[in-house]
Amino acid sequence: MGNDNKKRSYLFYIAIPVALTLYFSLLVLDRWAVSTPLNLHLENKIEGFNKKENINNIIIGGSNAFYSLSAKFLSVNTNDTWYNLSISAEGFSDQNYIELLNQDLDFKKRQNVKNIFYSSIYYYRNGEIGLRNSSKRQIDGSNRFSIKPRFSGFTYLKRFLLNRKIFIDYPSQNEAGDIIFRSGLCDNERIFQRFKIEDFDKIYTNILYKAEALHSIFPNSTIYIIFPKDYIEEGSLGFYHKQISELKLFFKERSMIDNNTELFSSIKIFFQEPYSFEELCDSPSHANPVGRETRSEELLSWFNISTKSSSVQESE
Repeated sequence: MGNDNKKRSYLFYIAIPVALTLYFSLLVLDRWAVSTPLNLHLENKIEGFNKKENINNIIIGGSNAFYSLSAKFLSVNTNDTWYNLSISAEGFSDQNYIELLNQDLDFKKRQNVKNIFYSSIYYYRNGEIGLRNSSKRQIDGSNRFSIKPRFSGFTYLKRFLLNRKIFIDYPSQNEAGDIIFRSGLCDNERIFQRFKIEDFDKIYTNILYKAEALHSIFPNSTIYIIFPKDYIEEGSLGFYHKQISELKLFFKERSMIDNNTELFSSIKIFFQEPYSFEELCDSPSHANPVGRETRSEELLSWFNISTKSSSVQESE
């Protein structure tokens, strides 16, 4: 009887409080380790835009655009100023990203933006639009009111023993907002195809929602929706092109039914061809330096054709 009481006292006064304290400490540590590198990434993006002069064009989207499109390349080859405002996971929800663009960017500078390249990989990841709409994660990656850590205590211990720090540094950027490819950043040994196209109706609706939001934030801009390069295995290329053709046809038919001509007038849509394996960095949507140059060149060529076509139509 006495031993049972001692065990209960030990559990109640020592074991449970210690366990709760350790778990609460893990939650605090986890939030700090997840948010610290992403907050620095976001601060650099915002500060770069607000301090850089004469920005007339921007790239927005997620890490696919951060890794794989070069604002510096576009600036040099268009004789105009571009800035890469792409952020990790597009802020984890559309609302997070739109609020950042609307609230943290200098108002006058936003009025000067003429062209926007919006590149999202989520149109090629079935189910992601719904997950983003219901996401509780904040723009720094931390979970709002979550009682479950993103990573285990063992993970943080392993990181500390191997790297002498518990968080993973997010890649740094240059003055144009482009990623800086440092040694060891790219590793394509474990990359596999992830392409699984989203529901067509959800893509269409999301594009119109984004276009309306972006037009209100950047009122003098033309919006270019870029369906980005993605890694497609050789045996799946036929199915990939069939899906893309069906999506293009859906856009045309749906816009006619809705009498929504703005989809093909104020918004321009471009589909880029898939990556080769040799152009990949560390995921099927992240280019290495060679892939970034290839993708940027392809996009610039289409952009030049598109702008010339618009100029001809206006002159007529």
